[in-house]
Formats: sequence, structure tokens, C-alpha cells
Amino acid sequence: MRPQAAATRADSVDLSIIAGTIFTPEPEKLGVPPPAPPPTFHGGELGQDEMIVLDDSAPIQRPVAEKSPPPTEALKIAKILTEAGVKFATLGKDETCTGDSARRAGNEYLYQTMAKANVEKWNGVGVKGVITQCPHCFNTIKNEYGDFGGNYQVLSHTELINDLIKQKRVKLSKVIKERITYHDPCYLGRHNQVYDPPREALKAIPGLELVEMQRSGRE
Repeated sequence: MRPQAAATRADSVDLSIIAGTIFTPEPEKLGVPPPAPPPTFHGGELGQDEMIVLDDSAPIQRPVAEKSPPPTEALKIAKILTEAGVKFATLGKDETCTGDSARRAGNEYLYQTMAKANVEKWNGVGVKGVITQCPHCFNTIKNEYGDFGGNYQVLSHTELINDLIKQKRVKLSKVIKERITYHDPCYLGRHNQVYDPPREALKAIPGLELVEMQRSGRE
């Protein structure tokens, strides 16, 4: 299932959840509403047009062992969504790994066990859409969870942020005079053809110069 047009994506997600890790912190640590008990997974009074969730394996695992961890990607995205007025929820302790690493490592039994458990849990609380930071989780949920009845609208956080910038719900005012390049994650670009949204979001930052490598994007 391909994402909807950029102009409507941010307003079309019925319910989104985090694509996962066993290291997910408590919702209150992310500054986001906790989920209500099933069958209402609303984490508060959420409208039908905006139910977004975040977190992933790598962003959460990195700070676990650090004494004074820096803000995680999850916290940063939570701030962006809050500033944009987007209502979202999280699975908190109920979030588990998507199983992508197990499948790539050849442990198909473990992958299917994890995937089936996630689909059962997500469908049980009415999940319709997933916003994920991890390209691997993005690919797995979007292209492989359908085999187990997990049919969701799946978006990369870069697509959502780009949509919010275009809709002027996120306003970028800080000037960052830097010259940067962007490396396309294989599972976001080559496998799923998501090339433009990350670049468009970067180009929207005042003062930032995006320089393409000799081989990048679709090349």
C-alpha cells in the first residue's frame, strides 16, 4: 500500500503506533499521552484525522546505557508533533520489536512469532496507521506485515515532517548555515522509493545547503 499524496498524509492517519523495541520508555518520559486500555487506544481525546505515534529500535536503544543520555529521536519528534498540534499516542511498555532483525539474521520462526504478536495486539486496539523512524521497521511493517493480517498505512517520520512543513504547521525560523549531504537509507530509498520528502524537509531549513553526492537518490 503506497502512502497517500503528500498534501493529505498528515491529516489522513486514523490511528498510528510505534514500530518497535523492547526498550521503549514510559509514555510520560516521552511527554506523550499513554494509551487507554483496549479497545480504545486513544491515549486521550484524539480526533479521527490525527493519531500519530513514534519510537523505534535504534533510537531508543542508544541512550539506555548512558548515564546522562541526550534527547532521543523519539523526544525530538514528540516535540515537533506537539508544536504542530498533532495528537498522538504510544504503546509504552506494550511496544515490542517488529522482528525485522530476526528475519534478516535468518531466524524466521522468531520473526513470525513477533510479527504475529504485534499484528494481533495492534489490530486489537484498532490501529490503522504507523509512523516509524527506522527504515527497516518501515519496510517490514509496510511490505511484510500484510502476510499476517497487518494492513496499515505506513509512513516514515520524514514524510510526515515534510507534510507538516508544507502545511505550515511546522515553522522553521532558526538559520543553520551548514553545507550537508544526505545518505539514503537502503530500506527507505532503494526498497521503498522514498527519496524526496527527507530532502525537501532539509531544504526548508533556512541557511542550510544540501549537496548531493555523486551517486545518490535514484542513481
